[in-house]
Amino acid sequence: SSGINAEYGGECPVGDITVSSKVSRGVRDEVKKQVHELIQSNEELYLSVLHYRPIDIALIKSQIKRRTASAVIAEVLDSQGITYINSDQGGKRKGAFKGQRRK
Repeated sequence: SSGINAEYGGECPVGDITVSSKVSRGVRDEVKKQVHELIQSNEELYLSVLHYRPIDIALIKSQIKRRTASAVIAEVLDSQGITYINSDQGGKRKGAFKGQRRK
């Protein structure tokens, strides 16, 4: 690989992704590949992943070729432990630690 992937050590943090969804396997595989390629090719997104900064799902949706539900993209990011926000839903953080509050 070249570009960001090679520059930051040869491994993209969005490697082998498994998504459990009612979406067909072919669609999931295509979305996984496109999200992976987008993060590898976009330095800002790549550095956000490396620095544990949330990625906006709306931004990803606007940049991948396939029209995809936010839930599918969220599953892809969740499966890799990547924190994200969905500005379409008020920008709440998702995919981060979901611990319980103690009383």
